[in-house]
Amino acid sequence: MASDEEIAHGFADEFGVVYSLDGLHLLESRGHMKLGHYQVRKGCQVIRDMAFALSSISSITFPDTITHIGSHAFSVCKNLTSITIPSSVVHIGSGAFFLTKIKTVTCETSNFSYENGCLIDIKQKKVISFLSSEHNVIIPRYIHSIGAEAFSNIAISTISLNNGLKSIEKSAFLGCKIREITFPYSLEEIGYSAFSATNLIKITNLSPNIIFDKGFLIVKKTQTLIACFSNDKEIELPKAITHIGSNLFAKNGRIDNKFNKYTETIIVPEGVTTIEDYAFSGCAELTTIILPETLAHIGTNAFYLCFKLKNIKLPLSLKHVGEGALSSLTIHIPLGTRAYFESLLNKHNYDYLIEETE
Repeated sequence: MASDEEIAHGFADEFGVVYSLDGLHLLESRGHMKLGHYQVRKGCQVIRDMAFALSSISSITFPDTITHIGSHAFSVCKNLTSITIPSSVVHIGSGAFFLTKIKTVTCETSNFSYENGCLIDIKQKKVISFLSSEHNVIIPRYIHSIGAEAFSNIAISTISLNNGLKSIEKSAFLGCKIREITFPYSLEEIGYSAFSATNLIKITNLSPNIIFDKGFLIVKKTQTLIACFSNDKEIELPKAITHIGSNLFAKNGRIDNKFNKYTETIIVPEGVTTIEDYAFSGCAELTTIILPETLAHIGTNAFYLCFKLKNIKLPLSLKHVGEGALSSLTIHIPLGTRAYFESLLNKHNYDYLIEETE
């Protein structure tokens, strides 16, 4: 995404689209202007991250000088129905066409292909985006990776993952309404939020690298808990983990997680060292969380939207607390450790610190 300084030093064309002074980078489109069709200037090489996000653009023509299309470059362009990728393009960022109406893709380049509704990076063997009205998806056999946000918020019914698939990146199926999925033997990695806010009711796991047990989805290699499919009032997290991933209990904007709606108590086992950003976000009924003596890191907004959580007890092992992680919580700490915890926390937390006598 272009910085304010870059935009200030760039120039705008007659449509209000801003370029870098040398014309090599298209920086932004002043978002909400009624562009309709737009032709990118000859000589431009890079469409920057978020450049046309939220714009009303309905079609676009790229020159044969374009090499890079940035992440979320056309995100939420709801009038955009087709796209032609010129032969010069070598990179398309994650979410480049997120929440568009694109259903027709023409690839003039050998670097990308469009198969089974999937826009594919040939060199990386990665699905970048799903751009189709089809509801039943078959991933091509040669694919190694499902890219970040590739199927996010897509209304597909079924998906067949190929044996040979190695990774499912972060947020790949966030908000996707699939109800069943089978992980192939070849699968090694699953990213944070990959299945947050889905309608999954059945997971068949054939991979020795992934654990799916009692509703918990764990990546063995990193000992990371990726998802928790449970509506129990009390949840004791599994002992086989050291990391709790981002958006584990996610409520992502207007997308509601069907699980964890009724969870009141969460017990984090000894051995866990890291709670990532937004890990418990959206646990609206959570009143109690028990943290281990091994915990070193609590990420940004880890307990965001946990409206009923009022108190938390922190272990002395803690080394980092992210911005907004403990906002408005009464924080219980061991006797004689106030100075240490003040060095970790923001000043607005100081008044909520209570040293325990026992």
